[in-house]
Amino acid sequence: MQPIRKIDELESLRGIAALLVVFFHMPKWHPALMNPVFDNAYLMVELFFVLSGFVIQTAYGNALRTGAEVLRFQFLRFARLYPVHLLFLLVFLGIEAAKWLIVTKTGVDDPATAPFAVNDLRAFGENLFLLNGVLPGRPLTFNYPAWSISVEFWTYLIFALTVLWLRAGRLVVFALLATGALALLASGAAAGWENILKCVAGFFLGCLTAALVHRIPQRLPARAVPLAFAAMLAFLLTKPPHAWDLAVFPLSLVLVLALVAARDGVVTQALRARGLVWLGAMSYPVYMSHAAVLWVANQIVRFSGDRAELADASGRMIPQLSLPLTLVAALAVLATVLAVSTVVHLWVEQPLRDRSRRAPLVRRAEAGALKAP
Repeated sequence: MQPIRKIDELESLRGIAALLVVFFHMPKWHPALMNPVFDNAYLMVELFFVLSGFVIQTAYGNALRTGAEVLRFQFLRFARLYPVHLLFLLVFLGIEAAKWLIVTKTGVDDPATAPFAVNDLRAFGENLFLLNGVLPGRPLTFNYPAWSISVEFWTYLIFALTVLWLRAGRLVVFALLATGALALLASGAAAGWENILKCVAGFFLGCLTAALVHRIPQRLPARAVPLAFAAMLAFLLTKPPHAWDLAVFPLSLVLVLALVAARDGVVTQALRARGLVWLGAMSYPVYMSHAAVLWVANQIVRFSGDRAELADASGRMIPQLSLPLTLVAALAVLATVLAVSTVVHLWVEQPLRDRSRRAPLVRRAEAGALKAP
């Protein structure tokens, strides 16, 4: 079967997953924000890895034939990720300064987030060089969701070199990388390398999914899509946090495969809605901006009245709100995240991405590819 690239559906899925990550990180101002789907939404990052592997394999699995093309690929991936990453790294540097001012001027302290304690000079350097999610035994620092960006960047390089050097056997290598990473994670033998292993497992499962689409003799039935969504939802609803996490990988594979290989149905048509596709286009800035927005929102709530505070799992002090105020705060956060993401997309992400495609390195690689037999 020829693969049908339902990019709109995949974009919408990415956007929905990004919003779930926002709800996972949202301060628990009220018990209503503590439910199984939100509590397990950290696993949507693994879904991102599978989606990324699928898209990259589809676009570049047969396109990296020279060293120049690998350099072009890695440069474009860097240009795609780094500007937004650097922007919010600097935003969080400003947040550390704001924390220091809050402590020195008001005396209100949050021991779990003391200024420049965890987010120190070493952590800044690790973030600057995209090592913040790679090095073993290191905490998540500054813009903490960015750990996944760092591991994905280096996984792109593994992919590109594998395609360049082992073109004929790349699928076997992809399978070995994915199963090896899963085996280390399942056995508890990751030795601090869990972050990069999660990315390797998900990304190369996504690559294998893209290759599998070509081998399906006919379209899957339309009901495969709602069944795949139902399986993922049931998993998120029923699993205890941080137990059976690895099951998200095959469930993500099945979901992506269903979306790209099944006949059209009600769910796939709904995922083509303009609003959901737009949300998918905003998913990267949503993912990268939400931690800063949530920090500001929590400070506004903390200083807007004398409220009881509870420590969350990380030790952060979270003020408690009534249910109506929690709903207002959550909606305000979502609106702010989407507004900030739109600005970042239009003024930072998209312009710099377009400029990177016109860079001399990219032009030379494209010219060389055209001359190749």
